[in-house]
Amino acid sequence: MAGHKLLIVTDDQRIRERLRQELQAHHWMVIDASNGTDAVALAKQHAPDVILLDVSLPGLSSEGVAHQLKLDSLTCAIPIVIVTTVDRANGLLEPWATDAVRPTVAVPALLATLEHVLAKQKRRKPYVLVVDDEPDLVEILTAVLKERGFAASGASNGREAFEVIRSVKPDAILLDLDMPQVSGWQFLAQLRAGEGLGDIRVVILTGKDQSPEDQQKGRSLGAAEYLLKPCAPDDIIRALHLALKASASGGS
Repeated sequence: MAGHKLLIVTDDQRIRERLRQELQAHHWMVIDASNGTDAVALAKQHAPDVILLDVSLPGLSSEGVAHQLKLDSLTCAIPIVIVTTVDRANGLLEPWATDAVRPTVAVPALLATLEHVLAKQKRRKPYVLVVDDEPDLVEILTAVLKERGFAASGASNGREAFEVIRSVKPDAILLDLDMPQVSGWQFLAQLRAGEGLGDIRVVILTGKDQSPEDQQKGRSLGAAEYLLKPCAPDDIIRALHLALKASASGGS
């Protein structure tokens, strides 16, 4: 499965190695540079989809790297996500930066940020977060969603999903119920109680027995649809489209 291409630019070898290993496991092609001069050359050579740029580079600064990239026709359109220890709202980003993450960012949150950046870079695609503790199923579902015109990434449980949402707010969530640490029910209740999160559309996709009581409980917590595994991809896509359409029209 072919993936996107990322250029990581930081002089911290531990960060480069950790992210390379973990992102390659999610089918990203990863190139890395330890300094700004190499970063500019590699960006021109490989044309990555996204650049992850440490703001505290020695030598050629991140500002200098961004300046050279944005003035070159080969690299000017590549989105740059900065790596910084300082929390920054979107309005406080450098003018050449698309988003920001911390050096300690967990991979699910980083993947969500990268997918969201790519979705914004192209025509607007709805971003779906797949929350399920079965890694193979998450991989299959995110691949299907991307093939059907969505941006997508995964989280393995409710706690990890909240880490993602703190970085990127999804348009919709495909949610399993029976998960460790934070169950789907707990996650959904916390989501609806969270400030500014009530409009995120949720489609339940679960292996639990589908009872009328479960369906009623799911809908009372704001789920747009309740699907039972195994479920045909077309039915999942249809449920997501209906949920997002209802959201756009102001439906509940």
